[in-house]
Amino acid sequence: MKIKKLLVVVALAVLLPCNFAGAVDMPQAPSTGAKDMMQILGTADADKDGKVSKEEFIAASKKEVEEEATKRFDKGDANKDGFLTQEELKNGEMKMKMEEADTDKDGKISKAEAIAYAKSRAEDNATKRFQKLDSNGDGFITKEDKPKHKGNK
Repeated sequence: MKIKKLLVVVALAVLLPCNFAGAVDMPQAPSTGAKDMMQILGTADADKDGKVSKEEFIAASKKEVEEEATKRFDKGDANKDGFLTQEELKNGEMKMKMEEADTDKDGKISKAEAIAYAKSRAEDNATKRFQKLDSNGDGFITKEDKPKHKGNK
């Protein structure tokens, strides 16, 4: 259960810049102490080699983001037509810029467009988060990495 909770917190840290409704009430990114680092290693280490590559970290983040974006899309799609209109964006679960997410420029956002938008934002944010977690700069998150804090650069 703690692993699932950590993934949700990491996903939320990635999702916050996507401007989902209610983001103010969402938890902040974890402190990423030694215990959190071990949980990240246990959940994002797809090949179980004891270290998490940038690709593994981004893939795990995108998976969580896709699940959360799907849930929020479904809640925000008030008329259940499979699209988010400008009105539904104003009143619903998802807050995103129509002009950025509506890639086919039809004036509405499909679930695929919403997920693609969220995943693209997630990749940018996961990359930044990975760089902070990879304190020794070797391209992997391992148990030896010490979290970078504001006072510990």
